[in-house]
Amino acid sequence: MCGIAGFLGGGAGRDLGRVARAMADALRHRGPDDAGTWADAGAGVALGHRRLAVIDLSPAGRQPMASASGRHVLVLNGEIYNFRRLRAALGPRGHRFRGHSDTEVLLAAVEEWGVEEALRRAEGMFALALWDRSARTLTLARDRVGKKPLYHGRFGGTLLFGSELRALRAHPDFVGEIDRDALGQYVRDGWVSGERTIHRGVRRLPPGCLLQLRAGDGDARPRPYWSAREAAEAAAGRPFAGTYEEAVDRLDALLREAVEDRLAADVPLGALLSGGIDSSTVVGVMRAVSAAPVRTFSIGFHEPAVDEAGFAREVARHLGTDHRELYVSPRDALDTVHELPAVYDEPLGDSSAVPTVILSRLARRHVTVALSGDGGDELFLGYPSYFNALERWRAGRGLPAPVRELGRHLGGAAGRLAWSLPGLRGGRPEGRPRGWRGAARKLERRAGRWGAALPEEMIAEAMARSRGAEGLVLGGGHVVLPGRAPGEVSRGVHRGGCTARSTPSVSPAPPSGGRSGRRSGAAPTSAAGRIARGRRARPATRTGRRRNPSPLPTGSRSAP
Repeated sequence: MCGIAGFLGGGAGRDLGRVARAMADALRHRGPDDAGTWADAGAGVALGHRRLAVIDLSPAGRQPMASASGRHVLVLNGEIYNFRRLRAALGPRGHRFRGHSDTEVLLAAVEEWGVEEALRRAEGMFALALWDRSARTLTLARDRVGKKPLYHGRFGGTLLFGSELRALRAHPDFVGEIDRDALGQYVRDGWVSGERTIHRGVRRLPPGCLLQLRAGDGDARPRPYWSAREAAEAAAGRPFAGTYEEAVDRLDALLREAVEDRLAADVPLGALLSGGIDSSTVVGVMRAVSAAPVRTFSIGFHEPAVDEAGFAREVARHLGTDHRELYVSPRDALDTVHELPAVYDEPLGDSSAVPTVILSRLARRHVTVALSGDGGDELFLGYPSYFNALERWRAGRGLPAPVRELGRHLGGAAGRLAWSLPGLRGGRPEGRPRGWRGAARKLERRAGRWGAALPEEMIAEAMARSRGAEGLVLGGGHVVLPGRAPGEVSRGVHRGGCTARSTPSVSPAPPSGGRSGRRSGAAPTSAAGRIARGRRARPATRTGRRRNPSPLPTGSRSAP
């Protein structure tokens, strides 16, 4: 991963390059290989970049990078996975390339098709800042599902942006006031989601959106260039017409294409292997499509009840990978806890953060990039809470509006009661029966089912740790829930974000003509095929399964 940072406006009397360098250097851990800045004092804009070199290690891959015409200047964090196909399409149109980086290809795509169309055509994980020297316009953009972070905020007349909050903090105009509502959401859910961040006035750019503005623009809002909802609705309107076997073959072909795209690198790469379905599928496809040995990494625990290293070991042995594992002691875990605030930059109550950091450090000793199975549960409904929430919403959506409103009030009141009773952290309540708090939590959950107006709300309610906890934050507690249209209010919260719709850029793919050939020595059938045909796969119990994606402190790619 790399790091980007910069600002627009408010540069009078300052050394713009020096300030941009300080912001970028705050992200040194993201990009240890190189650093660069670019500034235009007349326009009041500066861009900074810290590089983790993965593709094109030569000076031709350095950033900030200017387009061939000199009109556009780009800083990019992440990768454009289909850059080779884009390059092949751009060559016949007269574009010539100095190197072979995906950054240069994206710049050429912008010059050929414009920013929005280039973003629609790009497949990858990325966050970027693009300065148009002719239109004097800054564009911030983020990949379709938001794998790469991008924060922005206006302080006085200066717009700041960066891959992490620490980059914004390095600017002299930054004011680090805590957002009390965001704190309430953290207490409620264990993380801060949506556009809101822990700092008042700092927003997270929504996935699949771009933000374009000039110096002095104070009311610009993000707008979508891609919509997951519309892509899903379009696919539902044109369902797959092939047979079951053809569907299996098509899924296998898509997985192979996704993994092959992510194997493009000029540095060593490997995979994080848990032994579960998702990571095992990714490693199985890597083994099938890669001529080089596959390196895999996993961690284990000395406590048998939570140790999954044996599953990963079995998969690695079956696929013949170069496998390494590290057993973690309680002391290792405790030592890592103290480092988490520096790694994640903003509050995150995620128990899997500890093993994720430890595993990433193990992998970094041997590789620069690691593929993982993150995203599989979201794409293939791996969490039971998805099904449970949908069933509960269907059961309660016919309730009258007054009953829904009653459920909302009861859910919040019961949650606050549960939090106020003794025994919150698992000890036996003093002077009160243990069942009091349990009864309050049960009422909280059941009442919450009545109050959800949309499936997205029901899922958010199901993932919440306590619905009433946000009320304990003084001066805050208004929690953003997903699924509301602009102007609608849920529990006193207006849903912000990139809500306008855009034309979907993907459509259902046609069935494959047949199964691709497999590399000798790989699994006899694809992992996707085994899963789709209903053959039993060993499930992963995964200690502290993540409820939301967390950033890895090393270069990480998820496939698909």
